[in-house]
Amino acid sequence: IQVTETPPPQLGAFGFADGGFDMGLWTFVPGVYRLDATTNFDGWAPVITTTNVAGSFQIKDLTAPTHSMRFYRAGRVSQ
Repeated sequence: IQVTETPPPQLGAFGFADGGFDMGLWTFVPGVYRLDATTNFDGWAPVITTTNVAGSFQIKDLTAPTHSMRFYRAGRVSQ
């Protein structure tokens, strides 16, 4: 099988634990990925930028409990 287009990163919510919101990020291609968050879709703020070599990793947003709602997006920054 030859993959010509890579699928976008996939976020999965695990829920609140230990003072933050836990989620997982699964990616098809290793590289540097950034997770951003917003409360209103008007302005996005980075939560974490990290290198993914294993295909998936867990993220904890410690600021999530201070917001009544929060939305996330993830994207590949570089290889």
